[in-house]
Amino acid sequence: RKRGVEALCIGGIGLGITQGLMFTALDFTSAVNAGIIFSTGPIITLVLAGVFLREALGPWQILGSLTAFGGIVVITVKGNPALLLGFDFGLGDVLAFAAACTLSCYTVLLKRAKFGLDRLPLLVVLMAGGAIASFPFLCYELLTGQHENLDVDGYLALAYTVTFGGVLMYLCYNWSIDVLGAARAGALLYTQLVFTAFLAWLILGEAIAWYHYFGGGLIVAGIVLVT
Repeated sequence: RKRGVEALCIGGIGLGITQGLMFTALDFTSAVNAGIIFSTGPIITLVLAGVFLREALGPWQILGSLTAFGGIVVITVKGNPALLLGFDFGLGDVLAFAAACTLSCYTVLLKRAKFGLDRLPLLVVLMAGGAIASFPFLCYELLTGQHENLDVDGYLALAYTVTFGGVLMYLCYNWSIDVLGAARAGALLYTQLVFTAFLAWLILGEAIAWYHYFGGGLIVAGIVLVT
């Protein structure tokens, strides 16, 4: 009760704003692009953890961070330097990067807070914060009729997102932050690169271009240097 507002704010950032930005990004970019760009989260977490949590940040970590960031740039501009010079990034790419930033803030804030609650009760409080942060956007969507065409498949997708993609994912992630620390737990998020690219190709039929391989290779090299 003494730190309820703090917990609700952290939950709003990690479980509300982050998810909202990521799902909105998918309206404007491919799942492969969004997944790979979102994977900058570990690098951002590493830097923030070094600054605010005093977790080690040595020369290899700095070099790895820059290498991985270079990979993100390659993917964002689709291997075309002209787009970089003209700052012609897609809105979805920018939103995915913003989601990575907010997730990194959530990771560091949660580690720093040390609320002292068991994981499941803490998750309930954090989810309440996420619900509060999302509520104004829900009202806007309802007023503008964006939910009118939601069919059975849509509700099933939401149910999956709430359970496996929401509660279970955050429960495991919060646990890993406790055990490993913010930087190492964030670094393991790079495994989503493999899953996202493969599932997007298998289920959605999204093509994987040369710049995905090249940029992804830089990201993998970066995380190897970091760890």
